[in-house]
Amino acid sequence: MGFFVYFVSFMIFIGQIVPSEQAASRYKGPAIPEKNASRYKGSQVAERILGTKYPPCCGDIIGSVTCKRLKNGNPQIFQKKCDNDPDFSLIQCCNACGIQGAAERYEQFFADGERSQHCFDRHEKQYCDKFLERSDVWSPGKWSCSGENAHLAFRICRKTCKYCNANLYNTAPNGGKWKPSPCGAPPVAVNNTAIIT
Repeated sequence: MGFFVYFVSFMIFIGQIVPSEQAASRYKGPAIPEKNASRYKGSQVAERILGTKYPPCCGDIIGSVTCKRLKNGNPQIFQKKCDNDPDFSLIQCCNACGIQGAAERYEQFFADGERSQHCFDRHEKQYCDKFLERSDVWSPGKWSCSGENAHLAFRICRKTCKYCNANLYNTAPNGGKWKPSPCGAPPVAVNNTAIIT
């Protein structure tokens, strides 16, 4: 059993397999009533209204033990993945890569906005539009670009959900910044030294 866990962790680390998304809760973004969301389906307005307003949570979605083992097993490769792979750095092992540096890594990955090599959807446009608009199979649940499943949105429909904004951490109310927050915690905005609630 121990070898199997190590093998799967290694395969995830080198990018050969992608782990299933765990139900790491975060927060619930502002709800858009379904009647308003359906009014704008397929339009640029829907993207502006329904795209993310917050950065994804910073956690170790593949497991903190797995991330620690990967980091201890080969620190150079681990650091290279933290520096070059946004999925690994910002979602899979964000905390192990350093929660304090998450905002800076995010800005580096998406410095070119939608022209960034990291700005893409893993699914076709129609699929991501349905995810964005919370329609079809996504309508009965609480799935959204900014909700508690933001880490899933970042992985599958990053471009459509507007995660390619290098300044996403700087979009908090009143000119504040979003503080990188662990999964399961609500987003916290900081304005200079004051916390905005």
